[in-house]
Amino acid sequence: MKNFTISLYAFHLRHTLTDAPNEVDPEAKLLWENLAQLGAVTLPFSALKDLHLKLICYQNGNYEPQREQGRQTEWLTDSGSSIDLGTFPTTEGFKIKGNLQPFGLHDTYAVDLTLSPESPQISIDVPQLKLFKPASLLPTSIQASLGQTIWIYGEVDASENCQQLAEKIAVALLAGTNLNPIEVGKDKLLGSFLFEYKTIDPDDPQNPAKQCQILISLNNSQADTLTWAGQAYDWLRNLMLCRHKILYINHQARERYPQARELYAKLDRQVREFPTQIADPKTRLETLKKILT
Repeated sequence: MKNFTISLYAFHLRHTLTDAPNEVDPEAKLLWENLAQLGAVTLPFSALKDLHLKLICYQNGNYEPQREQGRQTEWLTDSGSSIDLGTFPTTEGFKIKGNLQPFGLHDTYAVDLTLSPESPQISIDVPQLKLFKPASLLPTSIQASLGQTIWIYGEVDASENCQQLAEKIAVALLAGTNLNPIEVGKDKLLGSFLFEYKTIDPDDPQNPAKQCQILISLNNSQADTLTWAGQAYDWLRNLMLCRHKILYINHQARERYPQARELYAKLDRQVREFPTQIADPKTRLETLKKILT
């Protein structure tokens, strides 16, 4: 595969409607901390390890989200642009370069971490996927509260069986983990074949934050996919955000529904008992106090 890229799109809740304007979710900074941890342990980019030096929401190494207030841009960097992470060497003789784009999208932190060979002409085979440390990009490491997508792109020969290649890529991406790729569907997007897979955590299968959407774009027709994707970048990013938010809210609703039924049943019993409880004028006031308590 030429022009190979592997991109992580992760979405993490910054604050909720119940938080005051100057407050954030207790776990708001977790996304940035986990990305910095990758730089220190798995992906040896010094700029990733020192990510807090580039983000507007940090000062002197401390998380200070109030510094984001009043900004007129979605970018969370002082420069208002992406962060060049530099390169690190591989055992195959070429280097891997990294780029990170951090955003604040309303109540959500979003990040695009993209890895690629130092030259687009370097051909990447399925066994070489391990050089990009794909396991480090999975939910167990990133812990994005709203969910994440891993998107792989590559340009292949017209004779390539893209379906079979996508399956091999999906399996290799999850090698060494307890996860298996589940095929969701296939179509075409921006001139390339698009194959969608997902992973499900066997210990928490209903939790979308522990699932991972995997998109594999294979271009076997020399379509200008990269140019079109660049032009549609904001739309695609926001579309992924909306998808993950819908899954997150649906999961929350399913968890809250039994609790709501329980509370409703309790209130219904109290309503039926209310006339009897306040029937005696002598004890009515004291009974009302107890009910209110």
